[in-house]
Amino acid sequence: MTFERPLAGRQAMALPFFGWLAFIAASFAQATELQLTPDTCVRHPQHDKCELAVRVRFSEPQLRAFCLYLQPQQTALHCSEGHGEQEVTLQLVLRASRQLELRDDRRQLLASAPLKVAVYQPAPTRRRRGLGWNLL
Repeated sequence: MTFERPLAGRQAMALPFFGWLAFIAASFAQATELQLTPDTCVRHPQHDKCELAVRVRFSEPQLRAFCLYLQPQQTALHCSEGHGEQEVTLQLVLRASRQLELRDDRRQLLASAPLKVAVYQPAPTRRRRGLGWNLL
């Protein structure tokens, strides 16, 4: 039979401290999330592009200046300064699915979200058979 020795002194005090330290580090490590509404644009098969008005929302209390980029373009779609929660509406024309990125004033990536382009494909219709029910 083995007995475990209880933690003593500094070891016992270190456990709650490191638990709080891990909690604080996890709360700061949460990444900014981009919320896109809508996140999918549907185009007709005969058209090669899709027009979309997308609302972008995010919350970043320490962010002073930001820009939104649509990859792979290197020019910003929208830049602004402000604090806290932001909401921006963008008018976009897409040919294929892209990544929308939020970058700070040093162009470091803070968050990204996909913008999808889907092609509408109607369901096949049932073929009507003319069986001549109207002969009577």
